[in-house]
Amino acid sequence: MTTEKSHNVTFEMDLLDSLSAHVAVLDPDGTITQTNTAWTSFDDDCQISRAAVGTDYFNVMQQAVELGNDYALKQILGLKKVMSGD
Repeated sequence: MTTEKSHNVTFEMDLLDSLSAHVAVLDPDGTITQTNTAWTSFDDDCQISRAAVGTDYFNVMQQAVELGNDYALKQILGLKKVMSGD
């Protein structure tokens, strides 16, 4: 990895970590590629588990839908619209 690329990755992670919002970056298939500190340290008891890097986020959300979480279904549909460019 070049020094410039390494600096960019560090800057990107620092930027994500500076946000208080819980952020997970998804690839086009819905796999989590990055998360920020707020995402990984958030500890709650809701039906939606905090998925780790490498996890298919849509599968996690589908599990929540199957447990009756209507918000998870709305989130899946909204994310897929955004990712398809609609």
